[in-house]
Amino acid sequence: MKRIISTLLALILCFSLVACKTTETLEVEAEKTEVTEPEPTVTATPEPTIEPTPVVTEAPKEIHWTEEFYVDDFGDPTSESYIRGLFSGRFSNSATSGSQLDVCFFMEKELAYASYDMFSIRLLEYGNHRADFHGSDADDVSIKVKIDDVVTEDEADYILENDGEIYIKRGNKIFKAVIDALNQDKEISFVITIGIYGSLESTYRFDIDANGLEDIDHNWVASM
Repeated sequence: MKRIISTLLALILCFSLVACKTTETLEVEAEKTEVTEPEPTVTATPEPTIEPTPVVTEAPKEIHWTEEFYVDDFGDPTSESYIRGLFSGRFSNSATSGSQLDVCFFMEKELAYASYDMFSIRLLEYGNHRADFHGSDADDVSIKVKIDDVVTEDEADYILENDGEIYIKRGNKIFKAVIDALNQDKEISFVITIGIYGSLESTYRFDIDANGLEDIDHNWVASM
């Protein structure tokens, strides 16, 4: 009887040990399979980009008028000066259309009531070739100027045939219109038509303005 009881106790003890071992194994496996939740990622909201306000700058005016000095027989500058304006335009004739034109204006610094006051216009075809007025007279040169939609027309007072120069004297309607407009800082549109031998024509178109005159000491009076 005692042997039977001893055997039963031994069996019970074995089962207890197996149960404990199984419980420990399950706890270890549970720890291994436990999933760690990742911490939430916090994304910073970017600051709004503020675009700089563009600075609008007005383009500087192109200077067209300068003070120049006469030269002596040796080509050296003297103390006497005059005013020169440089402009560009287009010209057309029987051989070309809409070709490059450069224009030079020459004026004395004092145009004040004297009967001999004048200004001259030099026409340079293709930018470097003086216009040839051979076969034309001053009355073959028609000059129109447009200022504030008002057109004034007159003829040249005289011309230099081989130098491409046209002279406008005080008393000419063009003289008064141009001087008044420049004194008032207005733009002037020119159309000069030159008849050659009474039939063939060359037409020169260009605009001028007063940019640069305010920096040059001068005295221009339009009317006598």
